[in-house]
Order: sequence, then C-alpha cells, then structure tokens
Amino acid sequence: MSDPVRDQWPAFSDAVRARLEAGRTTYGFRSFARPMTELAEEIEQELLDTAAWAFIAYVRHRRLRGLAAWERNRCTPEDLELARQSLDDPAVRAALERLEPGRYEPDSEDGH
Repeated sequence: MSDPVRDQWPAFSDAVRARLEAGRTTYGFRSFARPMTELAEEIEQELLDTAAWAFIAYVRHRRLRGLAAWERNRCTPEDLELARQSLDDPAVRAALERLEPGRYEPDSEDGH
C-alpha cells in the first residue's frame, strides 16, 4: 500500500509554496504584518468558500451518479431525477456530447 503522506506531501507543499510566492508577488510581506483578527476573518471567508465549492461539487457528483445509474438501466425515481438534472447542466451535456455526439440531445419539448 502506498503512503499518501510520503507520496503526496511534496506536491502539496509545492502547491502551498507557489500560493505563498504568488501572494508575495501581489502583496509583498504585508500579510505577515496584518492583525490576527483580519487573518482570522480571511480564513473564515476561505472556509466558507471551500464549503460552498464542496456543495457545488456534491450536487454535480450526485447528478452524474444519477446519470450513471440511468445509463446502467438501474434507476430509482431519485436516480432518474438526478440524471435529468445532470442533462440540464450545460457542462455535463457538453462533456457527454464530446464522448457520444448526438446521443444526449433532448428528445421532447421539455428537454428530456
């Protein structure tokens, strides 16, 4: 079994270093002099952003999961609704269209 800390830590630390370098280019060393209350507020905003992005990813994943169940012909009513929602997502439709041109065109007036 691989060791994720040993295997992934270098890439993670390189990404953090790159973000610090980008911040230094933009802000200089001002971040190190900001009051801790400002840093705490900034961290809170970043955590809220992260939670929001996680929710967006969750919704899109659920839609793709519904589409996968539909493709396997093993749909529950919830899966079918998730599949329909995924086809309403322009990014999902574009990705599917690249894989199988013409297959995911709407087949009725309501788009499903």
